[in-house]
Amino acid sequence: MSEPAERGVEVGVLDTEPEARLGDRATLVTGSLLMATGYLLTLGLHGSVAPYLICQAVAGLGAGVLQQSTRTLAVESVPREQTAVGSGINELLINVGGSLGAACVLAVTAASTPAGSVLPQYAAYATCWSVCAATALAGAAVALFYRSGARTV
Repeated sequence: MSEPAERGVEVGVLDTEPEARLGDRATLVTGSLLMATGYLLTLGLHGSVAPYLICQAVAGLGAGVLQQSTRTLAVESVPREQTAVGSGINELLINVGGSLGAACVLAVTAASTPAGSVLPQYAAYATCWSVCAATALAGAAVALFYRSGARTV
């Protein structure tokens, strides 16, 4: 987990359940929009280290808010005796999603690295940031349809 994402999880833990204040849907949408904002800003502000790090911190904060929120929802959406299963499936999906995302980034950057060059062309980075932003925006759109339900007994 990246440093900004860890901070996002910590904010979620310290802010005793942001879902309680904002609601599940608003928390999911907020996390997704923070991620999208961070990646979209990175497209324009990647020229020096400080703005780049700030943009990535915003994206990471969004990821942390999402992870904290989905962890809570995963255990609240199953019967009490299935809490470990709900949590385990959520963690599995986080890891599978991260692995698929990393594989996609590697494929794009490898395809955009000229022979004999150490670094890929800028287009590879722009493509990755754009895809990350689009994915986060799609997540926000899906979260708009989230309907919270009471814990099943």
